[in-house]
Amino acid sequence: MRRRFHYVQISQAGKGAGDPSREYERLVESRIEAVNKKYFQDGWQPVIHIRGVIDQSQLAAWYQAAAVLSVNSLSDGLNLIAKEFVACRFDEQGVVVLSRHAGSASELAQGALLVDPSSAKSVSDALYLALTLEPEEKRRRMTSMRRVIGWNQLHNWALGFLRQALSC
Repeated sequence: MRRRFHYVQISQAGKGAGDPSREYERLVESRIEAVNKKYFQDGWQPVIHIRGVIDQSQLAAWYQAAAVLSVNSLSDGLNLIAKEFVACRFDEQGVVVLSRHAGSASELAQGALLVDPSSAKSVSDALYLALTLEPEEKRRRMTSMRRVIGWNQLHNWALGFLRQALSC
């Protein structure tokens, strides 16, 4: 798969110098540098690392440009990232590789490729599959996820409306 894609890592800075995540950030950055150094070829590098906060319109543009979104949380969390990606994919062509531990995994299970984030083989196999899926299969999976997200938004709106009406 060399030179066939870029892995884009968007990272926000930790909260402060004493924050335990700062050490993790340094570890991630050193691993990215090592991978890029090892696989660099003719101006191509496998990992593009974007540091800092990007606004919603920039993030939406990245979501629309990405062939695959990978969310590999080790515990419940990062629920909105996968849903934002799905909501941005009007072309219905993106693929979601999602940790079984992510809070949105049960909601997106019919369309996402679920992985064990602690298994490099599980993640690697899912990423390869995501990059090689036929357009019609991508569309089927994305349509399923978009339907669930749309239904849940409508359902939440209706419940909120009913709660407000009943509290009057």
